[in-house]
Amino acid sequence: MQLTDFTQYACTWGAEPPPVQEIVDFARRAEDLGFHSLQIPPVPVLPYPEERPPRNGIAGFIPDRYQYDALVRLPMLAQATSRIRIGFDVAVTPYLHPYVWAKYLASLDAATGGRVIAGFRLGYGPPHGRVPSLES
Repeated sequence: MQLTDFTQYACTWGAEPPPVQEIVDFARRAEDLGFHSLQIPPVPVLPYPEERPPRNGIAGFIPDRYQYDALVRLPMLAQATSRIRIGFDVAVTPYLHPYVWAKYLASLDAATGGRVIAGFRLGYGPPHGRVPSLES
């Protein structure tokens, strides 16, 4: 097994947004080390605590930290690098219309010379078919 077999997970969650230069440096370092790809989580984050659902049930996975929008981070990674593949670990398909996903990813893939990786899923569901209560 070699380093080129691995993906670096470029997650930028935190109480404060990281400086853009830190994200760029991280991407360049991963490329210099020979990683196969950089993957980012396209998780939407609601900006204000009062807008967030309770931390139980289906919405319990929504992070309460700041992160840049994934549709902005991916081109940042592309611009900072020239060889390493970039993409979403698993984008939730219903977040955007399928045409918007297709046009965005095809455009970015063309602009990067074919370096974009797209992973999709349909969404989140409770384990074992149970529907959790959103009541506290």
